[in-house]
Amino acid sequence: MTASRREYRADTEFTENMAGPDIFSILADKELADTLKFILEIGKLKSVIRQTYMPQQGRRENTAEHSWHLMIMAILLQKQSNEPVNIEHVLKMLSVHDLGEISKGDTIHYSKTDATNAEEKDFIYDLCSPLPIALKDEILSLWNEFESGETSDAKFARALDRFQPFLYMLQNGGESWQRNKITHAMALKKNAHIADGSQTLWNIYQILSNRAEEDGLFFIDSAVSAEALCTLREGKS
Repeated sequence: MTASRREYRADTEFTENMAGPDIFSILADKELADTLKFILEIGKLKSVIRQTYMPQQGRRENTAEHSWHLMIMAILLQKQSNEPVNIEHVLKMLSVHDLGEISKGDTIHYSKTDATNAEEKDFIYDLCSPLPIALKDEILSLWNEFESGETSDAKFARALDRFQPFLYMLQNGGESWQRNKITHAMALKKNAHIADGSQTLWNIYQILSNRAEEDGLFFIDSAVSAEALCTLREGKS
């Protein structure tokens, strides 16, 4: 092997003296070069670890896996949407909806604030800024549509975004609920917007979450009386 060739090592990251995104500067098509750089940059989503624990794999899922899982769910569950949806549009929306997490990582749904959302928005606008105008506008439009949650497509996409981690909570013994002190009442209140996209999925959520509470998967606040817990279980709160 000559001195000018590099030996591939799977356990070694690129260093400054190795060919990186700047290699694309030799391309005559600058828009294509910028798009290729963007493609590499969003690959960082694979390194963002989410709150959701996957017991069968013995680890937490990453955000890229989460986005892929939602896209498959959208295809399989599209008939459960309250209104007909443009499935291609939904898939595009789901593919970009969490790109903002590249900057700050995954924030538990129950802890998100206006400030958190603003930071993600600033980041994704910066992230997309080098792209050709048409591509940039499309991605930002999809991201903003998901965040606003006003269209039928967005409502369905957002319903799936909340339903997917719920399925894992049922499988992993409520690991994230317990660790983050999430009660049944908190979960019902925070995820009620699932009904905006799919009443069927929200009905299932309530049925299964009631059973999850009976099985002790949710965090139980010691300050809540036994009588209050019974009221929550009966859906009278």
